[in-house]
Amino acid sequence: MAEERFCLNVPLNEAGRVEHDGGGDYMPNVFNICLDHSECCALYPVYFEWNKRFGILIDMYEEEEIQREHLDDALRILDQFVNESQSSAFIEAAKKLRVALRKALEVNMPLHLDF
Repeated sequence: MAEERFCLNVPLNEAGRVEHDGGGDYMPNVFNICLDHSECCALYPVYFEWNKRFGILIDMYEEEEIQREHLDDALRILDQFVNESQSSAFIEAAKKLRVALRKALEVNMPLHLDF
């Protein structure tokens, strides 16, 4: 049985946005980081806070987007959780999420959470 993957996707440009929205397997213009099930679950406290702050619903088997105007706040919230955490599993998963958020900020595109 294949392990479930929970993907953090950032279109690198408009072509990447089209590739992501098309849902194909080949997306050369999309930055991608995958989380395993335990990493995804470790980040749930952050997702719950983002859900409240941004009026979204990040949950298993859902697709959601952190819009460009919320990326700075999303990164601040993540960093607050990291600073308060004693969990090495959470901190390691948060590193991957931080990379995806920073990439989205760098290219001024949304972060897609494709769970």
